[in-house]
Amino acid sequence: MGFCGSCCSSICSFRGIFTIIFLIYAHIIYDVASQTTWFTEQWFAEVWWWTKFIVCFPVWIDLAPIPQHVLKHVHSELKVVNYWVHNDSTAADRWVHDVHQNRKNDGNILMLRNIWANNTENKLRHLNSIDGLRKYLDLDIEYQAFIVPKDNHYYMEDMPLKQILDQMEDQSEKLTTMTFDYQLLETQPWLWQQYNQMWEGVGTSFDKVLNNFNLYRSHSFLYHGNRWRTRLHNAAVLDYFLQISNTKRWRFVHKRYIPYLGMYRFGTHAALRTPEYYLSDYPETFPYTEVAVNPGDVMFFNYWHVHQVYNDFPDQLGLAIGIRPLDNVRRLWKEPMRTLFVYNWIIFPQSLLHALYNVGSYDQQTDYKSKCQSQNGRTVTFSYNGTTVTRYDMGFVNGTCEFRERIPDFQSKEILGEMSVSDWSPKLS
Repeated sequence: MGFCGSCCSSICSFRGIFTIIFLIYAHIIYDVASQTTWFTEQWFAEVWWWTKFIVCFPVWIDLAPIPQHVLKHVHSELKVVNYWVHNDSTAADRWVHDVHQNRKNDGNILMLRNIWANNTENKLRHLNSIDGLRKYLDLDIEYQAFIVPKDNHYYMEDMPLKQILDQMEDQSEKLTTMTFDYQLLETQPWLWQQYNQMWEGVGTSFDKVLNNFNLYRSHSFLYHGNRWRTRLHNAAVLDYFLQISNTKRWRFVHKRYIPYLGMYRFGTHAALRTPEYYLSDYPETFPYTEVAVNPGDVMFFNYWHVHQVYNDFPDQLGLAIGIRPLDNVRRLWKEPMRTLFVYNWIIFPQSLLHALYNVGSYDQQTDYKSKCQSQNGRTVTFSYNGTTVTRYDMGFVNGTCEFRERIPDFQSKEILGEMSVSDWSPKLS
C-alpha cells in the first residue's frame, strides 16, 4: 500500500509539473499564435519555429528559416516618430519621456531630429572630417582599431588615434575603422564636455536621458566613406544613437519576422545575426522601415528589432556615438514579445557577463588558420573585397586553410535551401 501510494504521489507530482509547464508554454506561444490566422500553414510554421527557438537557441543550435512563401499575413512594420528640435522647445523632453516608455513604444523608432539646430554653441558638428578630429581631439590616446584587410581575416590593433586617422582614407588594401569602440567618449575630455552641453542646449540633460541608470556603456563608430556596412542583426539592448557626421541609413525589420531571416546566435551574449544577409538579396521582399539618420539626429529603438546599417556618402567621414543603458535586470520584464522574453531569462547569466566585461565582442582568434574557424567556431565570416564588406568562408583545401569570398548569390540559395550555410562555395573556384 505504501509503495502504491508513493507511485500515485509521484505520478500526481509529474502531472502537476507537466500541467504547469504546458500552461506556461501555452501562455508564451499564444502571443505568436494570435498574430496570424489560426491553423493556416503560416500559423503552424511560426508556432513550431518559435517553440524550437526557445529550446534550441539558448544551447547554440541553429534553425533553418521558414520559407518566405509561407508568409501570407504580414506582421507589423515599425513606425518612425519624429521630434523636431528647431521649431519645438519641448521636443527633447517629449522624446526623453517617450523613450523611457519603451514597452509602450515597442513598435516605434523615435527620432530626435537636428539636435543642434538652435544650439549653435555646440561644436560636435565640427567633427565632420578627419581634419576636424585632428583639431579637437587628443590624438595621442590609444584605441583599438578594427582592421579588415582585403580578402583576409579581420584583426584588432591598439594604436594612437593619430595613426588610425592617418590610415582611414586609403582603402585600397584594407579598411581601418573604430567599430564598437567603448572608450572614445569618456577618454576625450573635450568630446565629453560637448556631448553633455549638447543635451543641455536643448533643455534636458544626460542624466535625464539615462533615466537614473547607474551603469551605461558608450560605443562609438568611426569610418571613412561607405564601404563598411553591417548585415542584418539584432540584440537585447536599448540604444540612444547620435549621428555626428555622414548620414547613416538604417533598414529595420520587425522582430516578429526573425523566423524568416536565417538568423543564428552570435557571441557570448544573446545577440542574433545573419550570415552576412542584406534585405536586397532575399528571394522575396520583406516589409521594412528605412530611416536616414543625419548629422545631429539622435535615434532610439527598442529591444530585438532587426536592422542593417551603412553610410550614404563615399567621400565623408562617418562618426556616431551611442549610449546603451546596462539595464540587464530591467529588460527582463520589459520585452513584450513572450518568446523573446523567455529567451532573455534563459540566457541572462551570459548576457550579464558580456555587458559587464565585454566578453568576446568579436571572438577574436589569433590562431584562426590552424582551426580554420572564426566567430564562435563557425566557418562563416566576413571581409573586405576591395569594394565593400561581404561574406567570406573558411575551409580546409588540401590541408591548408583557405579564406575566400563566397559566390555572389549565396544568400538567395541558402534561404531557398539550395545550399547549406556551411558549404564551401568560393566565388573563384
